[in-house]
Amino acid sequence: FYLVYTTSPGFLKGTNIEVVEIFLLLTGKKEVKYIINNYCLTCLGKKLPRCKHCILCNKCVRRFDHHCTWLGTCIGLFNFKFFFKQIWLLFFSLLFSSLLIFDYLNTQPSVLKSETFIQKIISVYYYHSFTLCVLMIQLLSLPFVCSVVMIQTICALYGLTTNEWSNYNRYNYLKDQTTGKYHNPYSTGCVGNICQILSSSTIPLDQ
Repeated sequence: FYLVYTTSPGFLKGTNIEVVEIFLLLTGKKEVKYIINNYCLTCLGKKLPRCKHCILCNKCVRRFDHHCTWLGTCIGLFNFKFFFKQIWLLFFSLLFSSLLIFDYLNTQPSVLKSETFIQKIISVYYYHSFTLCVLMIQLLSLPFVCSVVMIQTICALYGLTTNEWSNYNRYNYLKDQTTGKYHNPYSTGCVGNICQILSSSTIPLDQ
């Protein structure tokens, strides 16, 4: 959590030269679509491929994945690997701790004395209510965490960000220029994509 929150996701800052470029393009009556696709009029900077402006952080983020409201920060080029590891660690922590609690409850004398399943539940409720409460919270959290892990893993294998996965029709660079069908030029295969994510230093700068 600390590394995800403190590591910059890859914020971009506009320079004076880029501000002048935008001014010249606007005054030169350049096509609005070209300006919007290549420049951020909020940050007054030049966009890199896969870069997107986050309305919550009010900054452009390189290889923008999503803005995580739970962590209070953007997930981008430089902190995604920590986020990816964190959600997998959280999933396994919830899973194994739930199994440990199950095992703990099944070995309690009050539970062992119970003959039927209903009696065991009543026994746990009366004698181990706090432990049961913790277990219920974990079991309710597991489906949500599992869905996040599945989505992020699928995106990682295909070399896509969450933003690209949900809005791929909006981005021309994810379309083949001749056929118009889906094509990801940044994908290096499942293994290569995972390796790139786990080590941001291997990702080309234009990503």
